[in-house]
Amino acid sequence: MRTLEAEINVPDRRVVGFVVDANDDIVGRWQSMRNRLERVGVRLPDELQLGGAIIAGNPKVGVWVMPNNSSAGELEETKQRRAEVYAWLATRGKPGRMGTAIGAGDLETSGELCLRFSNWIRDLFE
Repeated sequence: MRTLEAEINVPDRRVVGFVVDANDDIVGRWQSMRNRLERVGVRLPDELQLGGAIIAGNPKVGVWVMPNNSSAGELEETKQRRAEVYAWLATRGKPGRMGTAIGAGDLETSGELCLRFSNWIRDLFE
């Protein structure tokens, strides 16, 4: 697995995005990302914004801190919550994996947070 620094330095890479879990300390996670990226010449803002961060450059760099750029947590939340989602998906007409649930219309994607995240992805890769 490559390090964050190695991903930034891949030859001819135009864009790189990092999605990281806040875990129990969103401020600490943001500071850690700022420090690591600064070592390779990418300067993140002092504070994380709700819409994530996108820094123009070569490559363009984006950072999103799960779950929502403002609170502690993880992409997958607790093991119990993850188990509940998998159990619910198993009851669907066509049981499937979490990754295919959005495409199958089983998960709601029109909420404010989903829109902010999809806007960040679109803005980063356009």
